[in-house]
Amino acid sequence: MTKNSQRNLLAFALIAFAFATLTTTSHAAIKNGDACAPAGATFKQGATTFTCTQSGKKAAWKAAAPVVKKTTSSALTSKSFRLESAKFNSDYGMGRATARVTNISKSSKSAVFTITIFGSDGKSVATTLAGAVMGIDAGATATVDFIGSVALPKGAFTYGFQVDMEY
Repeated sequence: MTKNSQRNLLAFALIAFAFATLTTTSHAAIKNGDACAPAGATFKQGATTFTCTQSGKKAAWKAAAPVVKKTTSSALTSKSFRLESAKFNSDYGMGRATARVTNISKSSKSAVFTITIFGSDGKSVATTLAGAVMGIDAGATATVDFIGSVALPKGAFTYGFQVDMEY
């Protein structure tokens, strides 16, 4: 190798190393208390927003308090019905629920419902419970008994609500 090509190879290696270092540094995770500049700068990392705050002579990143989204029973609402509450139990190896369901449409409705009970991973279906109601007036709430063929899972679980048929 000639001296000129060695110099070019060395220069290329140094430039490549510099770019690799810069790329790695710019994508490093920011943590509370890390040094920053200028004060007032903001940086969004995932769902967290960091602000560069000045404290005495030192500027450091400070994470904003996360915004907590409040969930309501509207998450368990169909086009015409809302599940207000449900009490679960297992009798004789069968899952059961007693639920309060409100007709949120503008006319009297009858419906068939399913409550899906999810496993501990929150994704797999452990069992389903079926219930039905006849002629709930608009705006009225009724008690609906749900029943399934398999016992409910032990411990805490999550569930979903759906209207299978309404008329």
